[in-house]
Amino acid sequence: MPKLIRPSSRHAGKTKDQLIRELSLLEDAVDAIPEAFVSFDDQDRLVYFNDAYQKLFPSIAAALEPGMAYRELLRVQLSAISLDEAAGREEAWIEESIARRRSPGEPTEQKFSGGQLIQLSQHKTASDGSIDIRRDVTDLREAEQARRQSEEGWAALFQQSPSAMVLTETASARILAVNDAWCTTWGYSHDEVIGKRTTEMKIWHDVSQSAVFYEELERLGFVESFEATYLTKEGTPRKTQVAARKVVLNGIEQLLSVVVDVTEKRMAEQALAQSEQHFRNLIEGSNQGITIIVGGRIAFANEMAVEIFGYDSRDALIAIESSLELVAPEDRTRVLAYRNSRLTGGSPPITYEFKALQQDGTVVWMENHITTITWHGTTAILIFSVDISERKSAAAAIERFVDALEFAPQGIALWDADQRLIYHNKQYCEFLGPAGENLAPGADLTDLHRQIAALELMDDSIGRQEDWVIDRVRELARPTSDRRFRRRGRWHQRSSQRLPDGGLIIQTNDIDDLVTAEEQLRQSQKMEAVGQLTGGIAHDFNNLLAVILGHLELAADGLPDGSQTKPMLATAISATNRGAELIHQLLAFSAKQTLKPETLDINGHLQPTTDMLRRVLDETIELNMNAAPEQLFCTVDPRHLETALLNLAINARDAMPDGGRLTIDAGRAEIAADDNNIAPGSYVKLTVTDTGAGMPEKVLSRVFEPFFTTKDQGKGTGLGLSMVYGFVKQSAGNIAIHSKPGQGTKVTIHLPRHDGPDVVAPATIEADAVSTVNESILLVEDDGSLLEMASQLLRSLGYTVHEAGDGPAAFELLQSGIPIDLLLTDVVLPKGINGPDIATYAQNMNSNIKVLFMSGYNEHPMLNDGGPDKPFALINKPFRKAQLAREIRDALHK
Repeated sequence: MPKLIRPSSRHAGKTKDQLIRELSLLEDAVDAIPEAFVSFDDQDRLVYFNDAYQKLFPSIAAALEPGMAYRELLRVQLSAISLDEAAGREEAWIEESIARRRSPGEPTEQKFSGGQLIQLSQHKTASDGSIDIRRDVTDLREAEQARRQSEEGWAALFQQSPSAMVLTETASARILAVNDAWCTTWGYSHDEVIGKRTTEMKIWHDVSQSAVFYEELERLGFVESFEATYLTKEGTPRKTQVAARKVVLNGIEQLLSVVVDVTEKRMAEQALAQSEQHFRNLIEGSNQGITIIVGGRIAFANEMAVEIFGYDSRDALIAIESSLELVAPEDRTRVLAYRNSRLTGGSPPITYEFKALQQDGTVVWMENHITTITWHGTTAILIFSVDISERKSAAAAIERFVDALEFAPQGIALWDADQRLIYHNKQYCEFLGPAGENLAPGADLTDLHRQIAALELMDDSIGRQEDWVIDRVRELARPTSDRRFRRRGRWHQRSSQRLPDGGLIIQTNDIDDLVTAEEQLRQSQKMEAVGQLTGGIAHDFNNLLAVILGHLELAADGLPDGSQTKPMLATAISATNRGAELIHQLLAFSAKQTLKPETLDINGHLQPTTDMLRRVLDETIELNMNAAPEQLFCTVDPRHLETALLNLAINARDAMPDGGRLTIDAGRAEIAADDNNIAPGSYVKLTVTDTGAGMPEKVLSRVFEPFFTTKDQGKGTGLGLSMVYGFVKQSAGNIAIHSKPGQGTKVTIHLPRHDGPDVVAPATIEADAVSTVNESILLVEDDGSLLEMASQLLRSLGYTVHEAGDGPAAFELLQSGIPIDLLLTDVVLPKGINGPDIATYAQNMNSNIKVLFMSGYNEHPMLNDGGPDKPFALINKPFRKAQLAREIRDALHK
């Protein structure tokens, strides 16, 4: 019950003023308190109310007056303020309030509209009056409600948390609370653990872990994550992860711990680590290169990938800017398209081949098998790579081998040990003709030969089919066999070889052209022998002509001007020169000569060539030569050009056995860059046209082939046009032939045009060509007549001459110490010492000795071995006195 307010003995004996003053102080004190204060007398009339009361009920403050009855005050209050408990029962509530006021009890709370909550405390006074104290407890009750809800929420969170949680008093280490998860994890009930110390529970598997835990807790005030092993009620160790923090609850320092059982997690992690190590071992031990591509770059590569891509280390491989650096440029677009399609859900090839680029730039063949994976949360490309370079090489080799078999000119067939067909190419079928139309693997060798014999494909099987089959099968049973035969008139060759496994390989060749070529070769060899004989005869004739020509000139020099004999000698000299020209032409056919190009006027060269051709052609053939309308120069070997025109003229003559017309035209041709057959530029064009029988396309396509000829056997070697073709090509020119049956043949030769002639000083014999200083010449010649004639010519020119008939005699003269200014020697000499040997010996003794060779051949191979450091000159036999004088003077003063 509330305490009654009674009169105090402190007021006894005080005056009225004192009491008034104390009352005033009391009013001030009452106004200062925060609670609403109001007092009533014993008649329930309002006596006093403070400022806090007016502020608490501002809507009725103006209506408050001392003496107001309590009942009236309640009505005023209800009219101004809505009270939840009085709603709809105002009068009853007023009566209840009056009755409660007369018998005050515990403080009550009244809820007003708007949620305001007022606490009312009523007290009786000694004079039977009363005092009401009102306080706004709205915020207080809301705070209490929030606190209760928070406590209830935290309690529910604590109890319902899936993590094991325990609350321990720090000072005593007693367990104050555990949640259900803790009990479930460690196998205890709440009653078994509440109030017990943690040391009593023996939950630490290793006490030393406990010491470390509490040391860290004491140092930091919390433990973030502590790995420990706890024991369950049954004593089973469990891996745990503990987080703990000191908290103060209800003024008591407590330790809140969250314990997570990570046993399965750690076991899973261990299993995962073992699995990862297992797979890593598999990956690192794989014979395939394994890479993972993320965003175009290599995120992972195994050692095999490092090896097959030729990198120094894994780091070097992973460090490249783009994985496409491993792909050869020509394959990058295709490989990138495959990867992008795979990343975007497309369906590119799972396995593909490409050319890879190793670190040093080496290109190798790779085979990739690709798929997508998740790598650290990102979609990536997993690639298995295999170096297939050897496989590609082997496949290419097999393919080349099969291609070689398929496209080989020979027919090839492979049979097993049971004489059954395994493989054959199309040429073998063509060789068999009708017998090969339905040929297939499994065919029997003997049956096939019976079909061949029945069809009479082979000339030697006609009339003896069965015997022929027996002979052929018996031949093929040998380890090897080789035979030539005619198949319907054409020569063929069949070779066979028994294989180690008992199988058989057969090869057939159409050798008709080869047999013809062999015949042509025999003819050519015969012609070569004739040519060599001709060359030898020509050489001897040159020696004879040299003697004749020399003596004629000596005789002419000894006659006075006006002598009647001198014109006859001049005629003889001219005839000798013509004989020398004929010998020169014989030599041109007897040996292959090295080209000696000269810049010549084509018109000036064609005229004497035409004169020579007139002697070759029959009188029934009209020869016309149309010179170029302008002066044209080209750089060619004049002798070979003359020979080429001669060959063309002979072919034209043979194509016109009943006579006709042969025309040689010369002119200029400008070839543009768009002509595919001839390099662009300016050319001298020579056209040789006849009115002969012409040639069909089949013959025309083969005219430049060596040994190809349409002439009767023994009447042609088939080398003429081949020689012309080689000469023109060697001269940087072009040759073309146009011909049709009945329309004749036109041969067009293009030779590069030269701007002008080379300037050469005129070769004339001046007075100073005669020796004026008594120069000495060593003359070496094994032909006595020629030695004598040449010696006389040299002496007539004023030279001192020392004669030698062979190499040893020349060596003796050189060793004698006589002065020698020039060595004039034949190239070929007897007794094993030739002209070049003497020249080398002489110049080794005295480098000032000059050398001039003479020969009955236009050229001599011995002189081509001297090299550029031995520029020996050559004068051809027969020679004129003036020519000899010029050559000697040039050699001495070179």
